[in-house]
Amino acid sequence: PWVLSILLLLAAGAAAWFAYTKIQDQLDANAPVAVPPVAGIKESLAVDKLRGAGLVPQVARAFSDEVEKGVVIDQSPAAGEKVAPHSNVDITVSKGKETVQVPSVIGKTRDDAISTLVNAGLDPHAFDVASSKPVGTVTAQDPPPGKVIEKGSRVRINVTSGPADVTVPNVVGLPYDQATST
Repeated sequence: PWVLSILLLLAAGAAAWFAYTKIQDQLDANAPVAVPPVAGIKESLAVDKLRGAGLVPQVARAFSDEVEKGVVIDQSPAAGEKVAPHSNVDITVSKGKETVQVPSVIGKTRDDAISTLVNAGLDPHAFDVASSKPVGTVTAQDPPPGKVIEKGSRVRINVTSGPADVTVPNVVGLPYDQATST
């Protein structure tokens, strides 16, 4: 009887230890996880860091004038917050500066061209050039129409100021043939 009692006590102790470790494993698996800081690091590193913490990264993308392309701009929940394991963490990754397609302003008036470029998010710079086109008309632009550039970029437009002035040489007293050629 004594041996049987000791074996039963040992079996009960082993069962209690087994139950305790299983319950502890369950508690550890459901313990809150601190969200690691990922803002300001490359997307691939941020995703690895979140997955390593037992979280699920959800990636969104947005344009940013300040943050380099491929770098995390923001995260939610914030770094340090405690969340359940396997929770989603939203991260916003920079797509770099926003780009726009350069509209054609050739043939428009100076004011219309500037307005069109400003409305497209570009920085127009007008230069007067001599041309036989009507005064105040845009004759050329750089970059050319249709090119995709960063928003806020400079666009040069040439606006005609009329025909160029020429200096008339003095031909008084010269023979006709020589005066004509001069």
